Parts: sequence; structure tokens; C-alpha cells
Amino acid sequence: RNRAMGGLARWVLGLGAWRFWWPFLNQWREAQVTIYNIHIWLPSLCTVVGLLLIHALATVWLPRASLAARVTVWCCWSGALVAVYAIGQWLGFEQWYLAKLGHTQRPWFGGFGNVGVMASFLAPLLPLYLVFRERRHLVYGLLCVAAIALSDARYAWLAAGVSMGVYLLARWWPRLPRLGRLVFIVIALGGAGALGTRMLPLLRADERWPIWQKTLTIWRSPDEQGRAYAWTGRGTQTFPPCFMHPDDPKTVKWMTAHNDWLQAGLEWGVVGVGLLVWTVWQTCQHGWGQ
Repeated sequence: RNRAMGGLARWVLGLGAWRFWWPFLNQWREAQVTIYNIHIWLPSLCTVVGLLLIHALATVWLPRASLAARVTVWCCWSGALVAVYAIGQWLGFEQWYLAKLGHTQRPWFGGFGNVGVMASFLAPLLPLYLVFRERRHLVYGLLCVAAIALSDARYAWLAAGVSMGVYLLARWWPRLPRLGRLVFIVIALGGAGALGTRMLPLLRADERWPIWQKTLTIWRSPDEQGRAYAWTGRGTQTFPPCFMHPDDPKTVKWMTAHNDWLQAGLEWGVVGVGLLVWTVWQTCQHGWGQ
């Protein structure tokens, strides 16, 4: 059992009740709906359910080969369905579900919040389609590749390349001699450094550069609140009402920090992030031990 995960779940629930329920529950007539339900139970319970799902996968499904294969097949099916959905929207078929995204010009996103999130969901799934010998899984993978290409999300393309690179490395690494591994590490580090020097110009050339600028504004805006609640945070999903500035037109529409670790630090504090890091560390230690 991962005791750190249990501590993290207790911290999420307890912190939410402490920071929002007690001081703000009776502030106004709609407080029970807008604060107690939306900013406490929904995000907190979703977080705990996610932790329970990870625990169930790690302890019941993944250790058994037959069940792990079944979970892998389910992931492949989900990716293929999302890809078919997105491609159908791109071809102009009936928009079965179309969220109101303002002035977006790319309404194909397979039911996700935007096309980039959809492509980022599909990118890590690509190596799974190569695990099975049946040709239908190869067809599923090609559908996902097509959906990622149509997304025009460059970070999703990069994620897809990294995903396939990790797969190939996992296949070749045991066969490489020690010298070959050393050469590969040197080349990989050099390539990462060269890529980093070109990253900012590519972002500036991207048509969505204004969005990246607004994201940087979001990262700078909660400094004062973040320092005031650095150790404990304000509770899950409190970033929009507590750390955004309604008088700032650049940040009023953003509901997340667009940086998971930053938002976790602001909402759960140093203690919560410490529990999260401890959970990840214990999980990795168990995996390396296997």
C-alpha cells in the first residue's frame, strides 16, 4: 500500500473543508452551491476517485498479465473512438457535441475541451497500438496519428514523437552495449539542448503566441495570494475564484493555471505538493524494485 497516497487524499478533503466550508459557507444565500458544492465536493471527490483508480490499477489490474492486456485494449479502443469522432467533426459531419469556445476556428476535438487537449490525450497512446499483432490495432493507431496531425497542435506532435521515441528506446535499450548507451545519452542531451535553443523562436512564430503570453500573465498574477497561503494553499479548484483577478481582462476567462505543479502548489500548498512528490517517489521506488 502507498501510505503517501492516503495522506494526500486526506489532505485534499481536509484542506478543502478547512479553507472553504467553515469560513465561507454562510457568507451569502448561494454560498452552499457556489462554494460548498462546486469548490469543495466536486473537485475534491474527483481527486480522491482518481487516486483510488490509480490504486486499483496498480494493485489489481496491472500486476496480472491478462488484466493488464485487457486495460491496454480498452485504452486503444478509447483512443480510436476519440480519433474517429474528431476526424468526423473535421470532415464536417454532424457536430454531435460542440462546446462554445468563443471564436475558435477548429471545432474538431473529439469531445475534449479543445483540439490540443484531444491530441495530447492521443499522443501517449500511440505505442500501445504496436503491442498487439492484430492489424486492426495498427489501423486504430493510424487513425490516432491522423487526428493528431489534423489537430495542428505542435506540442501534441512533439508529445507523439517523444512517445514513439520512448517506445523504440525501450525496445532497443536492453540490446545496446554499455558504450552504445553512453553515446546515446550524450546525443540525447545534446539534442535536447539544441532543441531548447530553438523552442522560443518556434513559439513566437506560432499563431497562438498571444495565448502563451496570456499564460505567462497567469503564472505571474497569483504571486501575492500564493505567498500568503504558501504552506497550506486554499483548497482544490480554488484557483479561479481566489487567485484570478476579475479586473484583469487577460486572465478573467482562464480557469486553470495551465501548469499542474503550479496550480497544485497554490491550491494544496507546500504540504500538499510534498505529499504528492512523496506519492510519486514511493510509486517509482516500487516500480524500480519490480
